[in-house]
Amino acid sequence: LLNKIIVCVVLSLVILFLTQETIFKFAPFKRIELATIDNRFNIRGKIPFQPKVVVVEISEESFKSVPDKWPWPRSYYAHLVRNLKKAGALAVGIDVLLGTPDIHDPANDDDFRKALREVQNVALAGKVKIANDRYDLISANENYGNIFFNVDSSLGIVFLRNDDDGVYRRFHPFVVDRARQFRIPTFSFAVLNKAFNRRNLTSPNIKNGNIDFQNILIPKYDGASSFINFYGPSGTFNPVNFVDVIDDKDFQTVEEKETGVQINTFDEPKTGYLFDETFKDKIVLVGSTNPEDKDLFPVPIAKGDQEGDNLMYGVEIHANIIQSILDQNFLKREPIWLETILLFFFVTITFFFSLNLKSRKVKYYFLIEALAI
Repeated sequence: LLNKIIVCVVLSLVILFLTQETIFKFAPFKRIELATIDNRFNIRGKIPFQPKVVVVEISEESFKSVPDKWPWPRSYYAHLVRNLKKAGALAVGIDVLLGTPDIHDPANDDDFRKALREVQNVALAGKVKIANDRYDLISANENYGNIFFNVDSSLGIVFLRNDDDGVYRRFHPFVVDRARQFRIPTFSFAVLNKAFNRRNLTSPNIKNGNIDFQNILIPKYDGASSFINFYGPSGTFNPVNFVDVIDDKDFQTVEEKETGVQINTFDEPKTGYLFDETFKDKIVLVGSTNPEDKDLFPVPIAKGDQEGDNLMYGVEIHANIIQSILDQNFLKREPIWLETILLFFFVTITFFFSLNLKSRKVKYYFLIEALAI
């Protein structure tokens, strides 16, 4: 019996070695683990929640309703952030890379700069090249890909890293610009900085294996990232059309010009977004939901079983990250001691169960070996 116990312990240690990614990385094991994570998400399904984030979508419907073609004049964004401020939005994140001057009129850029200074609650999106899993920068221009960076330096990097199978499950709190010797928050945290009245470019700290944001401790999955606790598949955060937020008495949509009838979805008395509290004390994220923009990413939770049902727009991923931080609703890994106990437990059961079968006369002996494996 002692010899059997020793063999069982040795087997457990070998399996522990093979299944710990920090010790031994074996791609097939990793893919199986990732697949089980997706399966658990889909079994769980949607989480009931009280939305604290509103998505304003740049959609096909908005393209049809505004008089100017894409890329839109920056005056549209100026109009948007002013209206959202009037409607009580706590903070606004614009998940659109504004890397070049306005193609319609330079005055539109000036108007947007003026609006950013007026409202003081907008975070912009930036883009850089990432070098490694620690999110060190390879290169970045002076404004991080956004010409409005210098207005108040409120910017976050929109980069998300996918797992080995191409699915997006994790987020990182910041990127490191070692050339300039400071850290830049990722987009979600830049928006949260505005919501919590923190200084621009402030990034969370790493504390005792957690990401520490305003004393909210977000469990880390690995050395550099945390899991996104998705509240549901694409469409879970009921979006509002961009055009409906700027359609007030001072803006004419294509339909209003054609029919001569003023609709004014923003400031229509009682029913308009200005009055119905859709945006009051909410964090608002503005981003594309137009498939042609290719801002779609595979995530672990799906609408159904068809191919492509697990695709989600980037702005929705950020909405899930921010909502989970505000709710303090996180996913965390089992501690290594619990993994070890469970592994020893299952190996012991399997080992002695298969030994018991081998002691009997079984016709298909190879089935016992397959079961043991």
